[in-house]
Amino acid sequence: MKENEKQPHGQRVGWLKNGNPPCDLSKLPRCTAKAKSTRNRCRQPAMKNGKCYWHGGKSSGAPRGNKNALKHGEHTAAAKAKRRFIRDLIQASRGTIEKI
Repeated sequence: MKENEKQPHGQRVGWLKNGNPPCDLSKLPRCTAKAKSTRNRCRQPAMKNGKCYWHGGKSSGAPRGNKNALKHGEHTAAAKAKRRFIRDLIQASRGTIEKI
């Protein structure tokens, strides 16, 4: 074993990742969510909303107009308008052909 492996780790000095200051993790606010079966609190470190990442995550779903969920575009308003225009054009041309 190396000399430095035998000694316990000292207190962390300096800043943590993303510019966060070092702190005592046992003094952080805790999640207030309760289990239905045991009525015990979650006890995970909480975010600003008072819940942990599991019980009250930041995302409430994709925003409206999310283009990431678009798979093929068959049912978009532009595609429906284009099909309606073509359908009307075909009906008008059939009427014209029958007159001739």
